[in-house]
Amino acid sequence: MCRLLQNVSVLAMVAHALASPTAAQGFGGEVRAVVGFPTVNREALATVDRLTGTAFGLDAGVRFWRLELTVRYLQGPLESSIDQTKSDLVQGTVALQVRPIDFLTVGIGPQARSYISEGGTERWLAWEGRLGVDTWLLRPALRSALVLSYALGGSVNTGSAFSKGGSIEGRLEARIPRTPLWAAVGYRVEHGSLGANTGTDTLEEFLLSVAVGR
Repeated sequence: MCRLLQNVSVLAMVAHALASPTAAQGFGGEVRAVVGFPTVNREALATVDRLTGTAFGLDAGVRFWRLELTVRYLQGPLESSIDQTKSDLVQGTVALQVRPIDFLTVGIGPQARSYISEGGTERWLAWEGRLGVDTWLLRPALRSALVLSYALGGSVNTGSAFSKGGSIEGRLEARIPRTPLWAAVGYRVEHGSLGANTGTDTLEEFLLSVAVGR
């Protein structure tokens, strides 16, 4: 936890510098400390296992004119509703995006999700196309964002064939008065399925975050 806080502090200083008036026009960045509350419904052979827990991590992004690179990492423990076994959920996303117009982003990149337990690691990996819309609701204090993604292809390391996947995520952000910080609430749903109807994963996650930069 201490190491995570140190990373947040360093990235926050970098993002604040990028977003300052002295930064070159068209060049900026943002870093976000995130707490997630994931619920994963895992269905296989007519059995549904519900995993719940808490995850901590970071979102970060760098922008140069209309080109953007974003990264997300979240990790935390889960507990099974069937037998109370423990596992760690690790989520990671990287996306390279372009912004053809001010409120729209189009991008592509890998999205990975792993379940780590004593029995081994199950890993889902998908290459996703992404479409995002963000807009001011009340400038300069309130803004919103919506991101849709669709898996163009993927793999699972359990021997089963990846079939399809995608996600939707929404976020509402408000500036904390007299600070460079933004507080946000978000919600995301991510779904993946295996070939021949052998299994599905549906992740729902409520997200709280604090960000600096723009």
